Amino acid sequence: MKSIRKVITDIAHNDIQVLLLLVIISAPLIISTFDTGWFSDDYQVFFINQTKHDMSNPFQLIKNFLEPRSDYHLIPIHNIINYLLIKVNSSSQWIHIFVISTFILTGFILFKIICKTHKDRIFALFCSLLFIISYDLSIKSLVFHCLHYNTTNTLTGLVAFYYVINYMSSKKLKDLVLVLLFLLLSIFNYESGFVFLPIIGVFIVSNYLMSRVNMKDTVYILLVLFLSAGIYAGYGYYFTNKIFPIYTFRSSPVSNQDLIEKQIKLRDPQKYHGHNKSEDKINQIT
Repeated sequence: MKSIRKVITDIAHNDIQVLLLLVIISAPLIISTFDTGWFSDDYQVFFINQTKHDMSNPFQLIKNFLEPRSDYHLIPIHNIINYLLIKVNSSSQWIHIFVISTFILTGFILFKIICKTHKDRIFALFCSLLFIISYDLSIKSLVFHCLHYNTTNTLTGLVAFYYVINYMSSKKLKDLVLVLLFLLLSIFNYESGFVFLPIIGVFIVSNYLMSRVNMKDTVYILLVLFLSAGIYAGYGYYFTNKIFPIYTFRSSPVSNQDLIEKQIKLRDPQKYHGHNKSEDKINQIT
């Protein structure tokens, strides 16, 4: 019994061994799902979009990444990830290995976070192992390639959380910048990344109430949260005239027309104004 405890303690105090253990624990998942292949929307998200990108000049390629999707999602990071993945290798196995690796790294970041919050590496190890073996809770995003955003933005969201904790002790501007960066990577990967704003907000306010962080640092972190939401709102308004298009467009009866006109205006302003003039002439005649 003592030897088992010693092995666990040795592993918990070595980051590389922790990461290797997470990989070993994930082996059954990797092997059993390795040949899942492409399915349903995978063909559109990866291959049809890739064909569109390959036919675009560099300027148009950037616009392809930045513009909202037809279902009103603002996901430039997701678009870029998919583009780079297919450029590296177009096999489904490569995409699957990438997604599973992201999942394992998320477990490792969770280990590092709990080490900082609880100061107990053995407890942190068991928490990360529990996260990994609970893969059935996120199995859809692990085997359905086009839904990998729920896995990838969980990783970047937890990295943002890690740097929040780091800032509480370091007080360095660099950590605040990294919090903002990884929050934006999460939000613009998919809107589900917004979940980390209230998570971090509740965490930092509760730590302030328990006198673990001072007022100034609490305000700085809250400002970063508001800034990340504000950047998303400004981005959405620029492209769609709505600050949160995924909600407002789906609840508006004229949403499709608004988005189409906004995209026409951004792509070709002269054509857009010409289109409006021709409509005015028709309205005058009628």
